[in-house]
Amino acid sequence: MDSLFTVTSRDSLKSVVVSNAILLTMVCVQTSCSRIPNLEVNFGNFIPLKEHIKKADLIVVGTLVAEHLVRIFGPQDNSYELREVSVSVEGVLRGNLSETHLSYYYYMPIGGWNGPAFNISTPGERAIFYLMNDTGVWRAVTDGYQSHIPIHTGKHEISAASRSKLNETIARLLLSPPEGGDLSEYLVHFGESCTSAFQLTGESETARVLQILRTHNYRNIRDLACIQLAAFGERDCLAEALKNDQLPNEDRSLGEEYLDSHLHPRTR
Repeated sequence: MDSLFTVTSRDSLKSVVVSNAILLTMVCVQTSCSRIPNLEVNFGNFIPLKEHIKKADLIVVGTLVAEHLVRIFGPQDNSYELREVSVSVEGVLRGNLSETHLSYYYYMPIGGWNGPAFNISTPGERAIFYLMNDTGVWRAVTDGYQSHIPIHTGKHEISAASRSKLNETIARLLLSPPEGGDLSEYLVHFGESCTSAFQLTGESETARVLQILRTHNYRNIRDLACIQLAAFGERDCLAEALKNDQLPNEDRSLGEEYLDSHLHPRTR
């Protein structure tokens, strides 16, 4: 379910890689070089989101506060940026952490490639972060590719019970609508959140949460859940859902496609 595309540029990437020595000197003016971790690049095969849980020593929910370049590593024709991300922690799903803030690192290749989405960190976004311990510091479970999942459902209470039912908790965090808050971001990213929930928890758990949302008191949520459930073959509610003129165009087109295949199944 991952879309492939060509990365041609990134705001934070350099169009021309200047002298590593000059850049490292500039970084050292702002921070002590002795505190820069000596991490090996971990940029290889793409790791699906469902594998992030298996690899992570620490899984936290929090808000991304800031990100900055620490250093540039490697030869000029095969360079990587080591980037440090600061997170305000709201809850811990795996591991032990008493601090309310943490920093983690990841390498970003400089240049372009064909493949799944690269790692984009947006200050202020809430997300689930999958981290590993490496020589005493936290780092993302994978370099380059996305290693955290944005949450568009507001702040949630993370209880002790959440840690024993990790897959169900993640699906709930991704798909449960914010209580008494602005629903605009939640609705816009609903399909994206469903894709992430499916990749991490599979069809049965994603469908279970969507079935609950089918009974929500807000029609737009009910109808979007109906359209997403259609991917699993449950299409009886589609005709009624498509009467909703407030559906985003992309979701409406997807629903119409599902309905057409339901009413006119292809024959071999």
